[in-house]
Amino acid sequence: MKNRRVLSLVFILLGCVSLIFSNDAVSTDYLSFTVPESLEIQSTFYKGLKENFIKTDTTNLIESFILQPKGINDFNQEVLSNTYCRIIIEVATAEEFIDNADFAVEFLKASESEKQNLSKIFENAARKEVNVRKFYDVTSQEVGSLHSWRYGYDRASTASTNRGDVHVDKYLIRDKNLTINITASYRISEKQQWVPIIEDFLRNNLSLKSNRFTTQNLSDSMKLYPLYSSKETFLWDSEPNWVYENLGIPEIPNARLYSTAIDPFELFLLKGYTINVSVIVGFENLLLFPASKRSYLSQSKSELLTSLESNTMLPDLRILANQDDYKNNTVTISYKYANPLEPGSIMGEFFVKITQDRKVVITSAEWISSGSNQVKRIIQSIEN
Repeated sequence: MKNRRVLSLVFILLGCVSLIFSNDAVSTDYLSFTVPESLEIQSTFYKGLKENFIKTDTTNLIESFILQPKGINDFNQEVLSNTYCRIIIEVATAEEFIDNADFAVEFLKASESEKQNLSKIFENAARKEVNVRKFYDVTSQEVGSLHSWRYGYDRASTASTNRGDVHVDKYLIRDKNLTINITASYRISEKQQWVPIIEDFLRNNLSLKSNRFTTQNLSDSMKLYPLYSSKETFLWDSEPNWVYENLGIPEIPNARLYSTAIDPFELFLLKGYTINVSVIVGFENLLLFPASKRSYLSQSKSELLTSLESNTMLPDLRILANQDDYKNNTVTISYKYANPLEPGSIMGEFFVKITQDRKVVITSAEWISSGSNQVKRIIQSIEN
């Protein structure tokens, strides 16, 4: 993912959250709201049933709620068939404090060109996930008494029966050490039914409890976990969710690439960095000797450099380091390119290592200044 907005809003796990439900009111350690009369909170049973068929990434979320038309939890076929509306609320804590007023000023100070670039980033991210019919640029809007960054789009229906296009609005809010992401969506043909309910909920019904927390350091929550199928370890902020793909090499049918799950686009905005760790298994017999390891690392370095230099999405690209250490079986390529949204640069690094048990580890990372320390700690843990 390229061209990210510079914000240091790092997720931290703070333990269990107690929920209090009373007369359709929700109060947690982080927020409170009242459920509109025509909606309900998605039940854990319905959510669990759905997640058997739809993979949902909840990486780093502290708490989340999904509001849906009343009756879905009871599998009311009339409601399931004839209407669509969702309000999704996701809450996280951030490492650094920022007053909501300063968060609003960041957007107001941005030039029109910067705002257009930011809109394009959000649009590109949305188009990777759904069939976007029309995109609505980023604006600033109040949610309750707080300022948010809002953007939206119309998307094609994802239902097998194609019941009509859906409008989606997304809101990002920062205040003190809390971050809240809200996604509100409804079928466009039902606009008159759902827009007043959604607008009233966002304007009058949502309260953040951002003052009760103290800053914590994400570094303290990082732990050592095994690199996939290796005896070596690396620092990560939670149990790695490894996903794999077959490499499709006929001569090595068991060769696979295992990778940590890639962050959703919004998480780069919150963390200030993105990093992916991949482990290739199946090459062990090919990497028995120093000469074969050196040949593999040399080829990897060449291919990575070529991919960087041919990437037209990296303005003013500069290669800062191009190092191989065949004694320790590593290759490092560091680079930077111009941040298109504000003065400064986005930094990046590829790090390739052949472990003692002959697994190939490939680490790719990009960050801005606020994410530098975290990235360096993770990469150093793999180097060592």
